[in-house]
Amino acid sequence: MGDASAFHANLAIGLRRMGHDVTVASDGTRWMKTRRDIDLSRTADKAGGALLWFKMSGKTGRELSGYDIVHISSPSFITLKPCRLAKILRKIKANNGLLIYSAIGSDSDYVRNCLYGTPPEQKYSEWMPPTNLYLPRWNPAAEAEGWLARDLTDYTDEFYATVDGAVSALYEYHRVIAAMHPAMPLAYCGIPVDTSAMPQHTPGDGPLRILYAAH
Repeated sequence: MGDASAFHANLAIGLRRMGHDVTVASDGTRWMKTRRDIDLSRTADKAGGALLWFKMSGKTGRELSGYDIVHISSPSFITLKPCRLAKILRKIKANNGLLIYSAIGSDSDYVRNCLYGTPPEQKYSEWMPPTNLYLPRWNPAAEAEGWLARDLTDYTDEFYATVDGAVSALYEYHRVIAAMHPAMPLAYCGIPVDTSAMPQHTPGDGPLRILYAAH
């Protein structure tokens, strides 16, 4: 449930090749439009939240039961208020087997640790960038205010108490979960990539020239 950077979409490909029955339910990470079997997109109009809630309370919600394992991308695995998410989370937990957190992005615990950890698990982060680093249109303090709102932090606490374990996608999330939830079963896997979909390159006699770039 949920996705980011096509993590769940690509993981599903690999698991299906191994013979497992996998369903991906997400909003396609909005503009990324990643692959999914059940669409959990929220429309941009004022009724979007109500429509998504009714969808999750009806047929779609009933389809999300009977699984041996459920991986949830983040506490905010669909775009609803924390009070709604908490009810859906409890229902998923009651109607399925293991509930695993796929730590793919920021959550309230991660932001709390980056800003107020004593010391934080990381010397640098997007939430505490060096003062001489220019980040256009990025205001960490204003962005953090939403992540640290009481209703979201309370729900995040419930989320961590509900899941059975976590599989982290990135080193920084792994470090923070290990520090803040030392008793939680935790494994690191990185981001799955469907290498069979990549064009094959046969090197010649000389060395390869490789460019790594990031935004």
